[in-house]
Amino acid sequence: MADTKPIEELIKAIAILQSEIKILEIKAMVEFKSLLNPEQLKHLINQLKETH
Repeated sequence: MADTKPIEELIKAIAILQSEIKILEIKAMVEFKSLLNPEQLKHLINQLKETH
């Protein structure tokens, strides 16, 4: 039977990176929101809705 340890380690590493990316996305959103006033934020959200 083949050794699956390298694959398991890779899957764990990917899971860790995915959770780190989520944390960075949240941090970026929080920083971004603090840079904009509520009116600018509303305008941006409306623009994003139109493009998707």
